[in-house]
Amino acid sequence: MVRAVREFRLAMDCFHNDSTTITLQGAYPSATGGRRRGKASLGIALGHNKDHRPDLKQLLWILTISAERAVPVAYRTEDGNTNDSPTHRESWDTLRSLTSRSDFFCLADSKLCSSDNLHYIDGQGGRFLTVLPRNRKEDRLFRDYVQTHELPWEEVLRRPNPRDLDGPPDVWRMVESPIPAGEGFRLVWLGSSLMAEQDRESREGRMAAALLSLEKLETRLRSPKTKLRTREAVVRAAEKAVGSSAGRWVRWEITEEMVETFRQEHRGRPGQATRYRRTQKVRYHVVWHPEEEANLYDARSDGMFPLLTDDRKMSRRELLVRYHFQPRLEKRHEQLKTVYEVAPVWLKKVERIEALLFVYFLALLVEALIEREVRRGMEGKGLESLPLYPEGRPCPAPTTDKILEAFDRVGAHDLVGRGKVLRTFGPELTTPQKELLQLAGVPEDSYSG
Repeated sequence: MVRAVREFRLAMDCFHNDSTTITLQGAYPSATGGRRRGKASLGIALGHNKDHRPDLKQLLWILTISAERAVPVAYRTEDGNTNDSPTHRESWDTLRSLTSRSDFFCLADSKLCSSDNLHYIDGQGGRFLTVLPRNRKEDRLFRDYVQTHELPWEEVLRRPNPRDLDGPPDVWRMVESPIPAGEGFRLVWLGSSLMAEQDRESREGRMAAALLSLEKLETRLRSPKTKLRTREAVVRAAEKAVGSSAGRWVRWEITEEMVETFRQEHRGRPGQATRYRRTQKVRYHVVWHPEEEANLYDARSDGMFPLLTDDRKMSRRELLVRYHFQPRLEKRHEQLKTVYEVAPVWLKKVERIEALLFVYFLALLVEALIEREVRRGMEGKGLESLPLYPEGRPCPAPTTDKILEAFDRVGAHDLVGRGKVLRTFGPELTTPQKELLQLAGVPEDSYSG
């Protein structure tokens, strides 16, 4: 990695870190984390599976990229049941060893936001930016504060609506938090108009689903064939209908109705002297209504979330721009799992799986460097796109897959006679292929050779 940084002159002043899980098929009874060939090995185990497969064992894949075009610069693999939060300290130490400095900027998700991690990075002279978790008291206090106060929001970014090009733009606002962070670091709140709309739609959708489920439950309770005959059973059914996500905005209660029924004491055709027996049964009903107060409370802070940093000089817009780069790292995880299809892994020994994952890291690195060189070459020549799509359609951001696809039919040929090579015909490159080589900084004669 040090050689790659030196050869390609990678910018090493800002990094993004995140983790994902490599889901494995099989039991792997011997992969318990013991020592193999004198070195500690990984433990393949059950854990919080980010592929939504809690039934399968896994390994934790931790990747760090440079903010310059999302080039991978470091990775490591941990046991499958490893908690994300403690891994950030070792990741930061790795970056300090790689860069021989400590004042670089490090961005990560809310798993970084623990007092131990933040004080360690800040104490070593580092800088960080992370999302404050929703369960922190500062989050609750701020959402209480905005119910009765108007804040001096500053518009820092306005961009086209990615969901609807003809729709309203996505407007981002920021404000310094009036509620200080418990650790004393800088706390900044963001608000997005598009995220506010998404929060509103999500809340209304969950409310509508809960009300529909309660309506269906009431229909079941009114049926004489219902099996929900006890209050406890009805309560459990109502809780299941509302769910944990919509319980805040939908109130419900169980009511009772005494139902009288009459039945002949004896069999036979009823007459004037027939005696009837009256019985009373309890029938349960569910009554519901939207909780308007909670709905209005949450609507006041729709689309808002906090960022925590120890950098007090960087402007709010700069913080937002750096934060918006974080999805590029998630794209690398997506490439690992979809484009390269890291799983399933057809290996039994955990040490071989470790070696294979290292090869995947190298593949991600090479891919990112190819894209970086070609796109930098395009910027240097003022090219907005290249004709790499079918029918020669313009491609504004060439990927490694499209770049290599342009060379699929390039080949060299040998003319053989009497067991000897009489003549070699080298590759005949087209003009677009030559342009790609030039943009990537690859000499044409070196490629032909």
